[in-house]
Amino acid sequence: ISAARHGVGVGWNLLYGFPGESADDYDSMEKLIPLLYHLEPPGVQDGSGGWVRLDRFSPMFQAPSRFGLTNVRPHPIFESLWRHLSPTARAEDLFNASYYFDYDYSDNRRPQDYVGGVMDQLKKWHNAYPGAFLVGAKSGEKLWVLDTRDREGVRRLQFCGIEEWLLSACKSAPSLRRIRDESGAAGYTVEDVEDALAKLSDLGLVVPLDNRFVCLIVRLDEFIPPTLPAALFWSGLEVVARNRGARKQVGSRQASPAAVRE
Repeated sequence: ISAARHGVGVGWNLLYGFPGESADDYDSMEKLIPLLYHLEPPGVQDGSGGWVRLDRFSPMFQAPSRFGLTNVRPHPIFESLWRHLSPTARAEDLFNASYYFDYDYSDNRRPQDYVGGVMDQLKKWHNAYPGAFLVGAKSGEKLWVLDTRDREGVRRLQFCGIEEWLLSACKSAPSLRRIRDESGAAGYTVEDVEDALAKLSDLGLVVPLDNRFVCLIVRLDEFIPPTLPAALFWSGLEVVARNRGARKQVGSRQASPAAVRE
């Protein structure tokens, strides 16, 4: 999110098959991904993730049993190459000459059985980006938010008071304890904070991750995406962009017809 705020591209991968992971990890990830359509997806061309690879000299290779791995064997590409170059080579020689390895899990798990939903969401993510946006900017006492992550329509939202305060506070991914501690100084009760957090979470604007609350909105205070369609601008965002002299950065591409949910 910080990279998106400053127009910085991010290259990353989504890997699966790590020792100790559970199917529940991917159930929660499957629900999270649609909220991230406005952010840069993993850099896999076909939109899928990658099975974690076992490399020589890695901790998992050095002590496979400690990580629940068994039947470690040379990757087929090395076996094919080695058999072609040296048909009479021993299995020990092949193992010692290989760098990538295949393996099984000691508990007989099959990651492909529980990552299917996430893989489907990754493909949808690639198709949605970069046409999906979740951007916001503050003008006066209001925070104006534009949300196009849902292809069924565009949401134009305004927030003030405790909701604006929380969306700004959650830019730094604070813990709930920190939010509660700081809410009193801002003039809000713990009950007010919890109610507002629940509303913002239902809207998909704030998500709880690792005991912290993360605001997913890309603020236009620092950067306006050049692909953001001019037709999607309205009142508050228009004022902010004009005041910053950044309106010229906004693309002139027309937005496709969509139902507007105010």
